[in-house]
Amino acid sequence: MRKRPMCLACLGFMLVLVLLRIAGVPLGTPFSDPKYENKAQQGRKVWIAGTIETYEKKSSNNGYVLRGEGSKGKIYLLAKRGDLPVGAAVRVYGTVKKPESPRNPGMFDEKTYYEGKGCAFYVISEREEVVDVGRWNLGEALRLERERCCAVLKEMMPEEEAGVLSAMLLGERSELTEETYLAYQQSGLLHLISVSGMHLMLLGMALRRLLMALHLPKTPASLAAAAGMVLYGMFTGSGTATVRAVVMFAVRMGAVAVGRTYDSLSALSLTAILMLAENPSYLEQSGFWLSFGAVTAISGVYPVLAGEKVERKRRGEKTGLERLAAQGKGAAMVYLSLQLVMIPLQAWYFYEIPLFAFLPNLFAGAVMTAVLLPGAAGLLAGLASVKAGSVVLLPARFLLTLLRQMTAAVAQIPGNVWICGQPEKWQMAGYGIILTGLLVILYVRKRKREMNPDGAKRKENLLMLLKKAEDGTLTASTSSGTSSTDDGYIISDSSIRELTDSDLSGLSKGKLRIARNEIYARHHRKFDSADLQIYFDKKSWYSGTIEPSDFDEKNELSQIEKKNIDLIKKYE
Repeated sequence: MRKRPMCLACLGFMLVLVLLRIAGVPLGTPFSDPKYENKAQQGRKVWIAGTIETYEKKSSNNGYVLRGEGSKGKIYLLAKRGDLPVGAAVRVYGTVKKPESPRNPGMFDEKTYYEGKGCAFYVISEREEVVDVGRWNLGEALRLERERCCAVLKEMMPEEEAGVLSAMLLGERSELTEETYLAYQQSGLLHLISVSGMHLMLLGMALRRLLMALHLPKTPASLAAAAGMVLYGMFTGSGTATVRAVVMFAVRMGAVAVGRTYDSLSALSLTAILMLAENPSYLEQSGFWLSFGAVTAISGVYPVLAGEKVERKRRGEKTGLERLAAQGKGAAMVYLSLQLVMIPLQAWYFYEIPLFAFLPNLFAGAVMTAVLLPGAAGLLAGLASVKAGSVVLLPARFLLTLLRQMTAAVAQIPGNVWICGQPEKWQMAGYGIILTGLLVILYVRKRKREMNPDGAKRKENLLMLLKKAEDGTLTASTSSGTSSTDDGYIISDSSIRELTDSDLSGLSKGKLRIARNEIYARHHRKFDSADLQIYFDKKSWYSGTIEPSDFDEKNELSQIEKKNIDLIKKYE
């Protein structure tokens, strides 16, 4: 936590919210208008006037969040009509009801759902009147365009595949058939049928690369990509997982723009604080925990299990088969990390645990890029020409069909789902404590492996290596670690200004080498040279996430950085 104070702040903030709710403080409880209380208890029919704020399409009806006229509260409107414009002033006649908590385990939790929407009541409408359509509204324009995109996808693909791609790209789950949703749930793939962080990151980075390919500088391209993903989040309906993904992507692009290091766990913690501050009732919503749990597994659990900063890929060390085996092992570790976090959440919210989810999950993880990028490209092409879009969508259609067949096959395995019931709270707490303890033990062991267990002799060697790094005599052949705790730079601003001869003339060859590689380290690049990797691992600002072979120097580095690297090489 020393290097991630935001994580500690997030845990503290969540603990305060929980204690306040236990104490009876009505945090996140929507305003309950007294004039509807008695009518809701009696199930009376009323006329309600207000303005439509948001819309969501449901499988059997349409949902609207209505801001009551002259009221501080909101009311959720269930109507058969799906053409009420967002931003319009309406009058509605129907039965007003107050959401109830589930009476039996497994029942739909009305109270939590509607509180998450900010509504203390809901109305089953029998009649709606549009009083004033209002001015042009961005939310309504995006809604109409989303519906158009859904219709185009259904023209270009079979119903099942169109429904899944609509959920992935547009956040529109209403197009999913009940059979498809159940199959994905029992296969542990519910995280795929929403606009998740992985989906948004792929699309956002693709947009950034496109802008940089059009010769837009890195900083404006990063900020433009962040703005584009914010608009995309609004376009998809701003679901819980989407909001989290958009905020984290914006933080990442902001870090790139100002030349700072991005840390996914810190960004995740900041996102949680912002979302809970805006609506504390997220703490009781399954979507919040499933979304944040998945990212915690990838960003927090996986690096510990995989020993990300211990086992470095060295040049020429692995053959093609060995690399393939290493990738398979990495995919298996990602799946294990996800399951360690998601299994208790799956049991808590769905009362069941899929036992053979690893098969479709490994396949989905391997092909998701090949689904999303052609899917997005095909949708854009389909808006201009359905025939052209159908051709572009062929890879995504084929892979989604394979995934559907795989989930169907898994569903036929006897005992594929364990109906476990909802765990007790003490069991959930015990599981969390045990998992955290095991991860701490593995992390400590990993750190000890980085520090050779030869005791005092190792410390002496580390001090010598640090001295060599500082005076310029450190080489890969003499290094296996460094105890540097200095988080500074050789040249702190080499990414934002052009260096001059005076900046480099007094530096040793070793310091020049480190200064040159500081530029790469700021972009999260790993290093083939063991001494460089160990040196930068000790810096709190460094987070190596990109393999050397995957680093796109042409697009990732700015012109200033490229010029500085060339200048430093001349001095080396």
